[in-house]
Amino acid sequence: MTAISNNDIAQAIYLASKEKSHAEHSLFYPKVVEFLNKKRLLSKTPDILSRLSKIINEHEGRVVARVSSAEKINEKKHKELTTALAHL
Repeated sequence: MTAISNNDIAQAIYLASKEKSHAEHSLFYPKVVEFLNKKRLLSKTPDILSRLSKIINEHEGRVVARVSSAEKINEKKHKELTTALAHL
C-alpha cells in the first residue's frame, strides 16, 4: 500500500476547492477534516496547511516575505518596503 504524502493531500485539497464558491467551501472543508480524521492524519494538519498555503501562493503568483528590523518600522518605510517587494 502506498502512503499519500502531505503534499499530495494539500494539492488535492487545492484542486478540489479552487473552483468552489464561498457557500460550497463551507460544505467542503468539514469533509476534508472528516477525511483527515478517518485516515488518522489530523496530527499532520499543520504541515498539510503549510504546504497548501505554499501551493496557493505559487498559483496566485504571491511571494511571502518576512521582514525584521532592530527598530520599529514606520508607516512610510512600511509602504516603501511593500512597494519594493511588489516589484520583485
